[in-house]
Amino acid sequence: YALSGALTEPEDMREQYPALKRDLSGQREADCALPISVQIKLITKIQNGHFEECRAILGQARRSHSPEAALLLLSRIAGEYGIDPGPMLTAYRRHLAQGHEAEIWNLIISNTRELCNNVNSGKQRGLAESATVIRQFIDEHWNDPDMSIKLLADRFTLDGTLVSKIFKAHTGMSF
Repeated sequence: YALSGALTEPEDMREQYPALKRDLSGQREADCALPISVQIKLITKIQNGHFEECRAILGQARRSHSPEAALLLLSRIAGEYGIDPGPMLTAYRRHLAQGHEAEIWNLIISNTRELCNNVNSGKQRGLAESATVIRQFIDEHWNDPDMSIKLLADRFTLDGTLVSKIFKAHTGMSF
C-alpha cells in the first residue's frame, strides 16, 4: 500500500474517481488522434488533390495509430468542406462490428480518394466561377486606364499572382 499508492479505502476512491476518469478519457482521446504534423500533411495533400501521397501518409499512420484516429480526421475534413461524413461513419461501424480492421483501412483509403476528388473539383468550380466574374469585370471596364492585375486583385480580394493564373488558365492568354 505504501509503495504502490493504491487506494484501499472507499472514501479515498470516491474522491479520486472523477480525476482518474478524466485521465483515462484524455488517454483514450490521445490514442484516437493523429499527431498534428501528420494531420497537417494529410490535410495539405487532400487540399491539393495528391491522393497517392495521402495513401503513403495513411500507410505510415496505420503502423502506429488506430483507424479511428484517421477516420476522425477524415470526417472532420469532410464536414469542413460540406461533405456528409455519415455514409463513411456508417460503413466504419459495420466493419468495426465485424472486426475487419483491414477493411476499415481500405474504407479510409477509398474515402480519402473521394475527399481528394471532391475538394479538388470544388476548387476547380470555384476557380471557374472566379474566372467568369473577373472576365465579366474586365469586359465591362476594359477601357479603364487603371485596369491592372493589382486593381483586379484588390477588387476581388485575391492575390495578384492567383488572378494572373486564373486569367491565363481560363482565357489561354496572359493579362
